[in-house]
Amino acid sequence: MTFSQIWQHIAMIHLIHLQRQSDRRADAYPRHDVVIREVARRMAERLDLIRCQPELVLDVGCGPGRDLADLQGRYPQARLLALDLSEKNLRQFHAPVTTLRRWFQSITASQRPVPAAIQADLAHLPIKNSSVDFLYSNLSLQYTPQPHSVFPEWARVVKPGGLLMFSTLGPDSLQELRSTGLAGSILPLVDMHDLGDMLVEAGFTTPVMDMEKLTLTYKSSEDLLGELHALGGNCLASRRQGLQTPRDWRRRTEPLQHQAHADGRIPLTLEVIYGHAWRAGVSPARQRNEDGRTWVGVPLTQLGGRKKK
Repeated sequence: MTFSQIWQHIAMIHLIHLQRQSDRRADAYPRHDVVIREVARRMAERLDLIRCQPELVLDVGCGPGRDLADLQGRYPQARLLALDLSEKNLRQFHAPVTTLRRWFQSITASQRPVPAAIQADLAHLPIKNSSVDFLYSNLSLQYTPQPHSVFPEWARVVKPGGLLMFSTLGPDSLQELRSTGLAGSILPLVDMHDLGDMLVEAGFTTPVMDMEKLTLTYKSSEDLLGELHALGGNCLASRRQGLQTPRDWRRRTEPLQHQAHADGRIPLTLEVIYGHAWRAGVSPARQRNEDGRTWVGVPLTQLGGRKKK
């Protein structure tokens, strides 16, 4: 069984449910995004070290668009396009949710950057090939049902030589929940090294990956789970259906209380993975024989002749 088949089997994230959850929680989202804001700050520190002058910046999985101000300030001449699955999230930053045609028309008419928002799935971007100079994504990749299929789509829209920068959660995240009755609610997360391999396979080059662990603390299990719920909740298709009784809820969350520190606060670990890479030139097409073996065809025009002595 291939990695793709295995992932499709275990990672059944219901996108419609994710969209509905995001719409319902859009108003409360800004009150619970301290972690996302901190990760955005650390991404900005990494971006300070990268020389890039993009004309078009795409923020994928932008939520309510709170990273857009930094991106616009960093690249004042760039056109900004924000994309998210939730229309209600997009309306939090008062940009018009529009079509690409209307957006480009507004740019032509005003001759200045006009931020706009597009409602779409992260893995199916309604954007033409090789049109984005810088694709940015802060803590959204973990919500995609098949992360190995996202990078090829992102590579499709990024220009050769363009930049990708993203953050996501690694498999050591939420380890405190794995010993409770809530373990089945944890999203399947991908290792940093696997993500790097996926980037190269998708057509990105010189990927730079690093990771750090953040530990948050909460006064109670209710506060901890309430924040996770506000930031996304359980969007797995295999999630438990129906309401829970108070007794069942206490039984499932009681192990969290046993992990409290001496001061009574309950810890929660996040493994945050950061990655950036450049879009390579267009790679030769990979062909497949009937026996399953693959080969790469290179046009004769790309082959150099023998040097004359």
